[in-house]
Amino acid sequence: MMTQKIPKASVVLRDGVCDLQKDTTTFDTLIKGFCLNGNMASAVKFFDEIVEKGFQPNFITYGTIMNGLCKIGNTSAAILLLRKMEEKGNCEPGLVEYSMVINSLCKDRLVTEALKLF
Repeated sequence: MMTQKIPKASVVLRDGVCDLQKDTTTFDTLIKGFCLNGNMASAVKFFDEIVEKGFQPNFITYGTIMNGLCKIGNTSAAILLLRKMEEKGNCEPGLVEYSMVINSLCKDRLVTEALKLF
């Protein structure tokens, strides 16, 4: 039941169909919902859409997406997001974000690549 409501909620928020507050907490909650339901494609798509509309993600937003990507084994996409955080400058990755990606790389037996992140 919950799985069906998350996409509807994201459309409502993204398109401004109602007067719900559009803030980081609301967007982060929806992204987390997509991730918890195993729908990473929708989480990434929603993230890209709201960023395109001017939303400024914070470290929680980035971390939620990166965690989901690492959990499904898409470490390369998580690294790209980590690099995007570094480039933006307004949201520097911290110990949690680096540890998440390094852990995922090590699980993939890519220890050399993990060491390069230091």
